Amino acid sequence: MAVAHSMLVAIYHVLKDGVKYEDLGAEYLILQRKSILLLRNLFILASVMFIGGIYYRYSTSTSKEIQNIAFFMKISLLVLSLILIFTGKEFIFIGDLAFGGRTPVMVLVLIEIADAFIDRRNNLTQLNKKKRFTVRDGMMRYSKR
Repeated sequence: MAVAHSMLVAIYHVLKDGVKYEDLGAEYLILQRKSILLLRNLFILASVMFIGGIYYRYSTSTSKEIQNIAFFMKISLLVLSLILIFTGKEFIFIGDLAFGGRTPVMVLVLIEIADAFIDRRNNLTQLNKKKRFTVRDGMMRYSKR
């Protein structure tokens, strides 16, 4: 029945517009779907980068309140990912909002990468402070003698 409907629609447009019928080919829908998937993946990547940037900015802040917001972001995404895993669903619907998909997992990976950079930066800062302290301490000892 669906094939007959498709044929009737095609015949109608050929007769109405007075054009020659051209088959779009087998790859038409595949190419159309690839472009939609590419756009969707680019949107996911952009949103992940945006959220990751916010997390990095918040977690490197000197304010403890803002650092707590970054921690809450990370915990929220972890809980959401765990719920998705245990329910076996791709999305969770709360009212009209849908949460889930690949985005939380991708954000968590980006957050872990950001945390690695933050830890490295903090370690280098602490190492430099130790070097300055030992140099200053040695100079103080030298000057006391």
